[in-house]
Order: sequence, then C-alpha cells, then structure tokens
Amino acid sequence: MDEQNHFIVLHVEGHFDRESGKWVAGSPELQVYSQGEAPEQAEAAAIEAISLFLEAAAGMGTLHEILEEAGMKVLTEAPRVETTAKIARWLAQRLRSPFNVETTLPLPESALVAC
Repeated sequence: MDEQNHFIVLHVEGHFDRESGKWVAGSPELQVYSQGEAPEQAEAAAIEAISLFLEAAAGMGTLHEILEEAGMKVLTEAPRVETTAKIARWLAQRLRSPFNVETTLPLPESALVAC
C-alpha cells in the first residue's frame, strides 16, 4: 500500500516570562502553548503539545474544523520552510527577546480520516 504523508506548516512564537522565569512557546493560531528552561526546550515542548492536541482532535473528529478555523491547510508534500530558527532562538536566549519560527509538522495517519 502506497503511504502518503500529510503535513502542516506550524508557526511557533515564544517569549520569556519574567514572572515564572521560563520560556513560553506555542501556536497562536491553535492556542496551544508550553514552556521550558530555554527557547529550544519551550519550542520542543510546544511542538509535542501541539502534536498531542492534533491527535486528540483527530480522535474526536474535529481536526478538519480546527485546522480550517486556524487558517491551516493540510499539505501532501513537506514544503521547504526556510527558517532562521537556530539564530532566532540564540538571539532570544541572549537578549531575552521574543522569537518566531516556522516548522513543518507531519500529521498522524489517524488525522487523515478526519480530513
């Protein structure tokens, strides 16, 4: 059976929360966030949280609606996302400034039934 992969382009924003002393990152479009000690950790935790959120939405049959409401399209090829993510996170760490990165996130096979 020919397996087809599906992807979304995910916009991740992050900032340093002075009150908690942690980095917070997530998707404003999906309203899913997480945190970490460094920008890289916050971004990785956010991507994991978003992946789990999308799997749960697929299981409930609401993934298509959520992606549509967030303005995201399911792609059948992973686009080349030109990113300066490493530089953005490095600068954020040094300057405690917000960062914005884009990454390609594969959708779980279970999600395809809902779309």
